[in-house]
Amino acid sequence: MKSVKSVFVGFLLICSIGILVTACASSRRGIAYHTFDFDLRFDRSDAEILDYQYGSEGQFSTYFDKERISLGQTIRSHGTSGAMPRGEFLYVKWRNMDTKVVYEDRVDLRKLLPADMTNFGIYLFIKGPQLYVYLIPPPGVFPSTFFRDSATPGEKKWIKNTQIYPAGEH
Repeated sequence: MKSVKSVFVGFLLICSIGILVTACASSRRGIAYHTFDFDLRFDRSDAEILDYQYGSEGQFSTYFDKERISLGQTIRSHGTSGAMPRGEFLYVKWRNMDTKVVYEDRVDLRKLLPADMTNFGIYLFIKGPQLYVYLIPPPGVFPSTFFRDSATPGEKKWIKNTQIYPAGEH
């Protein structure tokens, strides 16, 4: 008859292997803690979002509630963070509040985002007909420019970022 100690050690070994396999599988799928957000009010943008989706085909994504879209509602700010897959694309449909012209854009993020998104942020900004996408690196990672952080509403706190879309404009 096996002792309680050997059964317990065996149980711990099986649990440890399970955790290790899950962690490896998660990193291969690109799951990492990161953020996605926008705040068109704070940025004084002339746009309102009609629809958006950040994510991957067939996996988790963050998006504007389809019921709210069907009711004709718009959104000007949103933020989410947590363990989620590295997004393959960003789709945004918006309306210029002054001209009422509707625009939409779909950005292929597969070559624009780092393989490991741990602690990165994705921030979108809209000016007129142009969508801009910024990659905000974790603290201590080199960036090229500065951008505001929405840590405290109404207070500008500048952090480093890199514009990843459209390419070649800063």
